[in-house]
Amino acid sequence: MAITTKNEALGSVSGSKGTPGDGSLTSRIYGFLRDQVLEIERRINNGHPRRDRLPVVRIIHEQRSPREVAAFYRAADVALVTPVRDGLNLVAIEYSVINQDRDCDLVLGVGAGACETIGDTSLTVDGADVLSVAAGLRTALEGTDDRRARAKKRGVAAMALDSGSWFERCRTQFSVGAGIGP
Repeated sequence: MAITTKNEALGSVSGSKGTPGDGSLTSRIYGFLRDQVLEIERRINNGHPRRDRLPVVRIIHEQRSPREVAAFYRAADVALVTPVRDGLNLVAIEYSVINQDRDCDLVLGVGAGACETIGDTSLTVDGADVLSVAAGLRTALEGTDDRRARAKKRGVAAMALDSGSWFERCRTQFSVGAGIGP
């Protein structure tokens, strides 16, 4: 089984203006992180060869069309989304919506904001704890009896999200944090 990841976070560092390859600090950080990720990918694929010679893990760096991204989501029996801080929510939500009719699973880090909405129907893990992530992946790959039902509930919950309710939730949180709201 191939696991394909889409990492929105590697392309930029929040608040900086560089782009990969332009020589800026952001570009150098991106290059360093990319090299580390590629080395891990290489070690996993070399250590766990498949009979069909396809990679176990395939990191995609190029931008893909929405149709291609949807195809990747549909091909994945398991998605792993574990941001260090809130992020990658769109990946978790899109995967959930597209796969609500399938026997599939989402391993979701508790650091993802999407955990508030779809965490109860996902396999939640501590993304900073390798053993927690490994246990979540093992459970997902072994499958559970309620997997299809959880995928359906997760998809329905994800489809109920809209930008208006998200804006109101953020506005309320910011107002309370600033001491000007309820």
